[in-house]
Amino acid sequence: MPLVTPVGPDGAVSGPCVRAMIDSVRSEAAALMPAISCGEGWLLSEQQWSDMLRFTLRFADGLPCLVGAQVPTAAGAIARAAVAAELGADAVVVSAPSGRPAPLPQEEIFEHFATVAAASALPVFVYNESAVCGQRIEQETLRRILRIDRVSGMKESSRSPRTTRALAGRPRARRCSRAGRTCCWRRRRPRAWSHRWRTWTRRCARRCCATRPPRASRRSRRPAGGTGSSRTTMWRG
Repeated sequence: MPLVTPVGPDGAVSGPCVRAMIDSVRSEAAALMPAISCGEGWLLSEQQWSDMLRFTLRFADGLPCLVGAQVPTAAGAIARAAVAAELGADAVVVSAPSGRPAPLPQEEIFEHFATVAAASALPVFVYNESAVCGQRIEQETLRRILRIDRVSGMKESSRSPRTTRALAGRPRARRCSRAGRTCCWRRRRPRAWSHRWRTWTRRCARRCCATRPPRASRRSRRPAGGTGSSRTTMWRG
């Protein structure tokens, strides 16, 4: 569960606010993620970052804590990973180098994660986002990064359904020709004969859309037997 960073008028992180926030999401959270993009981790000072981590660990009450390390260099991420390990965090969430001119070469991005993973005392999670760091990690580079020994997982925030499907191993969703929408389920039912369209057609498994054949002529729309009904009758072939 990503956490925002509550800061008071003096710029200090508010411990009571952190506690209230964690208590409000505890029943729905499997883990806590302070100091990532929604917590403005890249803008926090070293004191604010460490205070936010301390308060999160203090009030986590058994929930794992994966702390963000969104910094421009690998050395900065390694330093924050060392502090996180000392304070008792469970893992560190590392993004591509932020504050650097985009785009960086993919090999340089890979070396960034490899360097951090080799020197980190904690398991590393890849933070695949571009809104803050401004870097886009290609799919093949992500696969290489995820094969690094110390890399334990990934937070997918690329906002690219194509990337998410590719990493999950799912095929591309089919398009509904009737409404131009994506079908909700890739499995399709067996073909069925439509008396209305006078041809074989299909429906998706959840009946959200139908693949409509080309428009038939007015004469061919009439069902066999001359009943005159225009209602579509479908059954499995």
